[in-house]
Amino acid sequence: MKRKRKRKDDANCHQPRKSLKNIRPPLPRRSKLTLDLMNDHKLIVADFELASARRGTHEGDLNQSFLMTRLTHSMSEHFSKEERVLFPLISRYLGSAIWERLSGEHAEMMRIASRPNGDISSRDESFSHLGELLRAHFATEENVIFWYLDVRKLTDHAPAV
Repeated sequence: MKRKRKRKDDANCHQPRKSLKNIRPPLPRRSKLTLDLMNDHKLIVADFELASARRGTHEGDLNQSFLMTRLTHSMSEHFSKEERVLFPLISRYLGSAIWERLSGEHAEMMRIASRPNGDISSRDESFSHLGELLRAHFATEENVIFWYLDVRKLTDHAPAV
């Protein structure tokens, strides 16, 4: 009986093929600008979660106004930083539709967070909606916009934050 000679390719034929679904583009080296903005995102989400955790308790009610003021101030500073530095890049390289969408989200989140005298704390629906908006907005910025700007190295020439 004659033995079949193994070819070099036969050794690899039983290896599982890589699925195209599992291939992801490489993560870019993050620029100082996007790292700074991502750090802001973490701080804002932490402020939101702190305000959320304290709602409904006696201690929470006493601190609610302070926590909401702090959250609103953090959001306002962050959004103005993005509008001053990031939006010109977005407008130039990604188009005005994306800029308008992000700007509209900023305005809606500020409107919800800026309700007077803790009015938001009595409306769980609005408060949870704010959390959903923040997380979705930040995910879009970090996973799409910042990624694109960093891959193309477009933030290298952005003005200082």
